[in-house]
Amino acid sequence: MPQKTISVDLEAYRTLRSARQSKHESFSAVIKRAIERPPAGTFPDLLEQLKEFEGTGVFTPAERAEFRRRQRQSLRSRARVTRAGLPLKVLRY
Repeated sequence: MPQKTISVDLEAYRTLRSARQSKHESFSAVIKRAIERPPAGTFPDLLEQLKEFEGTGVFTPAERAEFRRRQRQSLRSRARVTRAGLPLKVLRY
């Protein structure tokens, strides 16, 4: 990859050096991590920015299946649980 040499003062150099997450992280990586993209101005811009997250899920397939199962159940048929997550039947003697 082509490179460009820049000059920074000593304070900026020390700041960059302290911002590295490891000894082997480059200053280029530190700068890229530090500079955020500007917010999306239009909906198509927002969709373009969200493309990098495409296909990455927050929940596992098992968790999604559990959510779908719970959505299909009526509220009255759901087991009641305590704050500890244990069914009430387990706590009764």
